[in-house]
Formats: sequence, C-alpha cells, structure tokens
Amino acid sequence: MFQRILNAYANGFQRWVPTPLTIAVLLTALAGLLALQFTEPADILDSWVEGMWNASLIRFGFQAMFMLVLGHVLALAPPVLRVLNGAVSWIVRNPKWAASKVAFIAMMLGWMNWGLGLVGGAILVRGVMDYVMRQGKRDTIHFGVLGAAGYAGLLVWHGGLSGSAPLKAAEVGHLKELAQGTTWADVLPESIGLLETIF
Repeated sequence: MFQRILNAYANGFQRWVPTPLTIAVLLTALAGLLALQFTEPADILDSWVEGMWNASLIRFGFQAMFMLVLGHVLALAPPVLRVLNGAVSWIVRNPKWAASKVAFIAMMLGWMNWGLGLVGGAILVRGVMDYVMRQGKRDTIHFGVLGAAGYAGLLVWHGGLSGSAPLKAAEVGHLKELAQGTTWADVLPESIGLLETIF
C-alpha cells in the first residue's frame, strides 16, 4: 500500500510539475507573493529584474553550467569510459564492498570536477547493477545503497577543483564586491588563491 501511495505521488508530481523551469516559475511567483507583505509591487519587480540580469550572477550561472557539461562530456569520453568500465570490474570482484568502492571513486571524480563525479558515479552504479543482474546475484548488493554511493561525489565537490566558493574567492575583486557598502570591505583581500583554500 505504501508503495502505491509513493508511486501515485511521483506520477502526480511528474504530471503537474514536469520541468525544472516550471518549478522555478512557481517558486518565483511564491516569493513575489510573500514579498508583497513587506513592499510595493514595483520594488519587487525592480529587484527581480536587477537580480535576473545581474552580470556577476549570469557569469556564475554560465560557469556552473559549463562545469556540468564539461564533466558530462569528460565522463562519456572513450578513454574515461574505459577507465570507469575497468573500475566496474574491480568493484564487482567483492560485492560486499561495492557501495564503498563506488563511493570512493565517485568522491575522487567529484573532487576533480563535480559534473564528472555526478555522471561518473551514475555510470559506475549502472555498470555494477547491470553486472549483478546478468550474473543473477541480485541479492548480493542493495541497489538503494549503491545508488546513494553513486552520489557521494557531491559530498566533496565543493572542496574540490570545481568548487564554486573557492573559485569565486580566487577571482580578483569578487570578495570586495560581495561586501560592497559594508564597513569591513576595505580589510578584505583582493582574492584568496586556491593554494589557501583547496590546496
């Protein structure tokens, strides 16, 4: 019965809120309605336009999108795919440790690039699941735990080479721009290099 309820919920959610754009529009409308309690509609619209077309935020959004696309392309490149397939062979040698091995590799990939960790982890999980199903050893691995292990790359990505905060802090003038108008903006350094954060 619980499974039917969850399936009905998932089907309803997919039917009525099918895309991330729809979610973004609904959340924007909700935020606007809630802001009406504190300010005028013109101020809300001005703030929305200023935030939507902010050059720094557009640049940041492009960088984040580029990291994901780059990681995806990298994970599907033939040399990397061969390494991931080799890793699947190593993982399934001892199914008892499969989730730990997947998590470890996903975290290594996620440290290098969060898109690579996300897609590479999914490729590892799928490879292990396919192998286990072909061998008829479905009971040797808990697929839910294995799937969660595939996302383990997201545990470390922010401290890795594609982490947003370390990369933005390394941009000259970004910290002072964030603190603009405060009394302590003058004491901030121009940038904080990767040697002082990631490394």
